[in-house]
Amino acid sequence: MSENEKYLDLQNSTKDKNMTLASYLDLQHAPTRETLIADIVKHGIPGKVYPELQPLFKILELDFQPLKLCSLVDNMLKEVEKLYSDVTAYTADVRQVAVLRLMRQLAQVYEKISINKVVSLIPYIEPLELELLIIEPAKTLDLQLRIDHATQTSSSVAPSSTSGRKPPAGRQCSRCRARCSGTS
Repeated sequence: MSENEKYLDLQNSTKDKNMTLASYLDLQHAPTRETLIADIVKHGIPGKVYPELQPLFKILELDFQPLKLCSLVDNMLKEVEKLYSDVTAYTADVRQVAVLRLMRQLAQVYEKISINKVVSLIPYIEPLELELLIIEPAKTLDLQLRIDHATQTSSSVAPSSTSGRKPPAGRQCSRCRARCSGTS
């Protein structure tokens, strides 16, 4: 099967999954990430979780702080694991989500960053684990980056060109760039 056929097959598979999801939710069209998040907020779901976990939604979905993201999530989850044993089944998955969110945020700031720098931002992962974690999302184009083993760097890959990328607005992005300059 050629690369184009694989890509088209992947698109068809995604379309089928989205149609199935829409039918399960009794919707005309598949919901987008943005509409799901809006519904979650509209129905007050973040306020219905354990109080210690309430900041997690804000950290993962609203804030832009790639230098602290995984540390914040890890510290929060460690505290919650001590208090509530029933959430330990989910904490590894939440940590993985935090890593993928980190990679997306880093791609907004850097075109290229060393793998060692990325690993230093994640207190609970080794370089091989990081690579294994991002392989599937990168393969399915959910995470657009490339790992260069020769230079030990991760490069963000825009669909057509990097000029179309929009970093988040505001001073947070500027502060992040200033603090990390020279580390990419």
